[in-house]
Amino acid sequence: MRLLKPRNLPTIREYLKEFRTEQCPLFLQHKCTQHRPFTCFHWHFLNQRRRRPIRRRDGTFNYSPDVYCTKYDETTGICPDGDDCPYLHRTTGDTERKYHLRYYKTGTCIHETDARGHCVKNGLHCAFAHGPHDLRPPVYDIRATRVPTTTTAGIEGEIHGSSSTVFSTLTSTTSSADVARLFRELDEAKRKIKQWEEAWHQVKQACEACQKDALEAKEQAKTAEAERQLAEQKWEETERKLKELQRDFDMLCRTPGTPLLRSYGELEQLPLSKLHSIQSQLRNDLDLIDGVRKPRSHTFHL
Repeated sequence: MRLLKPRNLPTIREYLKEFRTEQCPLFLQHKCTQHRPFTCFHWHFLNQRRRRPIRRRDGTFNYSPDVYCTKYDETTGICPDGDDCPYLHRTTGDTERKYHLRYYKTGTCIHETDARGHCVKNGLHCAFAHGPHDLRPPVYDIRATRVPTTTTAGIEGEIHGSSSTVFSTLTSTTSSADVARLFRELDEAKRKIKQWEEAWHQVKQACEACQKDALEAKEQAKTAEAERQLAEQKWEETERKLKELQRDFDMLCRTPGTPLLRSYGELEQLPLSKLHSIQSQLRNDLDLIDGVRKPRSHTFHL
């Protein structure tokens, strides 16, 4: 088994016969550099292995390109019938179907190629054609190409042997006009897909912008709620301090050493000279009462 370097791309024939049909010897030695991401031409694990499609002399395939096996284990890559299973195995990447004689390079890829000529979606092992030079005609199982026809009523006599049933075989080639029309349709499909992708990108950007605005609004709401709770705490603290000041003031009024304040009634009705006199007296009384004096935040400012 020869190892293929990425820069020396295999031919279509080599892809059909050898792609993922043999295990990579470098992987067994833990030296394969194409394991992650998995771009190796050969298989590393058994569920990546594909069987080589063969068209027998009688015109039939060794396994169906369309009907999947119900016994194949996609995790282990094991089928009870082994390589003799007549049905398609769903290998990793669906390689048995994509690289079958019936499908490989028979359709044009909808994705572009990069500067190296590799498909931007499927990489260097893309199973679809990138241009007319890359297309190949499909190979059919003979059982899929037979179309039974009946004779007309005007034909007399009995038809013997192999002529008892008339078959017509579908050709696998198409005219240049059909190929050109196909490419025009594919180009139109690419254009529509690109328009849809651009529209989807715009919708996605709008959704992301809405999500961003919603998150910002949510954060602003959280900040406002925190500020409201802080304001409530400050308000409660202020009320508590006010009540303490009121209690201290009432206590001061009931103190025997301050009869002056109780004897004057409503302070708002007293003249300014009398208020200055009361202020001076209160200051002297407060200096004498050590237990009533509070921290700086509770000091009276008269």
